[in-house]
Amino acid sequence: MPQIIVQGESRVLAAVTGRTGYAKARKKADILAAEHGLRVADMPMAIQAMANPEVREAIMRAGIDTNTVECHGQRYPYGRFYEVWHSAGSLVTPKGLEKAVSESYDNALCWIPDAERRAHHYGFAPIDDDDEWDAVGKGRYNGLEVPRLHIEDVRKGNVPAPGTPYTSFVPLDRDEYNINPSGELTLPDFMEDDRVLMVAGSPELREALAEMFFASKGWTPIEALAKMFGIKPKIESHHRIGYVGFDANIGRPVRFNGKRGIGGSNLFHVGCFAAVAASQRIVLPKLEQTLAVSKIFT
Repeated sequence: MPQIIVQGESRVLAAVTGRTGYAKARKKADILAAEHGLRVADMPMAIQAMANPEVREAIMRAGIDTNTVECHGQRYPYGRFYEVWHSAGSLVTPKGLEKAVSESYDNALCWIPDAERRAHHYGFAPIDDDDEWDAVGKGRYNGLEVPRLHIEDVRKGNVPAPGTPYTSFVPLDRDEYNINPSGELTLPDFMEDDRVLMVAGSPELREALAEMFFASKGWTPIEALAKMFGIKPKIESHHRIGYVGFDANIGRPVRFNGKRGIGGSNLFHVGCFAAVAASQRIVLPKLEQTLAVSKIFT
């Protein structure tokens, strides 16, 4: 797939890399971002940028990987955690991706436990550096503060503006959550799913995403026939929470599967990234919000 540039009236609105090796595509995205004054998109940034029809068409047509990472892991003594890291952590950097791919290929050539083999098969890479996992859990990464939000804050829309690095989490053994085990969701399921919410970044962005995905459903001959027989259209939401487990701290970037939905990237295959114009409004959560999250786990 060739590189795509979306030109606005006075500036480039988005640049999409060609499809190539995963880490190579991520490096190319940095080059395009620097050339055109853009930022490599995480999921909230991409959804916001897709409010422009031309950007939306380019991203939907290409199907892009993003700087949003979904993570499985354990946090003592609370048990299993599902987390989403937006523009944070080593797996959103070319260097971190190169290291993850290299180490995972090495592991694939030797005997590894079944759970780790399944994780590799579904595109997850280990977050080997315990310092990274622990630091992000405390709201910091690489010496910088990274806001950390409980799922309840995300449900209320108390989140930073797109483009702000932050993480969200749900303790699976402690809190109630709605993550549909199905890999395909109808519109009502999509709008109630916490995994979709965390990946999109906010209720408003999830709604915008739903409008993009479901608006065209029913127009192709097959979809029209399905609608005639009362079959509801479905959108992909592929996660592997029931497959790869939580014994190890692992993560994988999240991607747009074109117009089909959202899933996990397989960073051992090929990649395609977009750089977009960043929001001018970078807003951090209020201090009392951050303190409230900290109190829950102290």
